[in-house]
Amino acid sequence: MKQQLATQRRILKVRETLRRVAIGRAMDAQSQLENLETRSDQLVELRKAIFDNLDCDEGQSLAARMELGHRLVGADDQMSLAVANARQAVADKDRQRVAAHVERDAMRNLVERKTAAMTKMKDMKIAANLPFRRSNNQGQMK
Repeated sequence: MKQQLATQRRILKVRETLRRVAIGRAMDAQSQLENLETRSDQLVELRKAIFDNLDCDEGQSLAARMELGHRLVGADDQMSLAVANARQAVADKDRQRVAAHVERDAMRNLVERKTAAMTKMKDMKIAANLPFRRSNNQGQMK
């Protein structure tokens, strides 16, 4: 039984490590999402700044701005797709984190129950091996 408990404690340590890894991955995914959202906002602001002041004297300047604007629109579309994928990754990593918590808690409960059972059995063995002692004042009242 001690061997089983030792094995389950090792499994609990592994589950704790997996939980920590899942937490780290979830945090990384969340930071990547925040970074992508910030860059997406910067692209939108840049596109707005380009089209705000259209006082172009030359046609080449206007054509260059239009080309840049179209490229920024394309980049914004790609950035929106990247943000959506990052959100999906964050949700996936969060589900993995929750699953790791559940697995760790289940194993912790199993180890605690097994430890309590071993302690109870040990106490019962000790109690069974103790000689029965009668008190000297058994028939006397206080």
